[in-house]
Amino acid sequence: MNSVCIQVTTSRTHWRGGHEFIQGKPKLLVCPNDIDEDELKRIHADHELLVQEIDAPAEETSERPESTEARIKAIQLAMFGLPGGKDAFTKAGTPRVTVLEEVLGWKPESDEIEAAVDGLSEALKADLKALLEAKT
Repeated sequence: MNSVCIQVTTSRTHWRGGHEFIQGKPKLLVCPNDIDEDELKRIHADHELLVQEIDAPAEETSERPESTEARIKAIQLAMFGLPGGKDAFTKAGTPRVTVLEEVLGWKPESDEIEAAVDGLSEALKADLKALLEAKT
């Protein structure tokens, strides 16, 4: 069987084909990785589920660096080009984990983010503060 990627949305929360579908929250499934053919048929047969075939998500190209120093440096470099402007940062001025994860391709730990912010030079901290104030 060829690989099929589907996005499933529902008008009410319920189980079908061994999977929970939550109202208003789209769910991506890849057949045969996430579900088998029988489960896919049951999902397609349910009139309460909106099933759309979509392009398969891009393969993960970024690998999490092995060393802590490399992860911190990657976070520091990413901080100055985050999409979303000021919304990409918390009130404390640290980058949001979810935004960093989208940019980096791997999920940084909160202590790595704090270490990245703390490790910035005073000049870079001032640049980051100015960048945040300019995006308000």
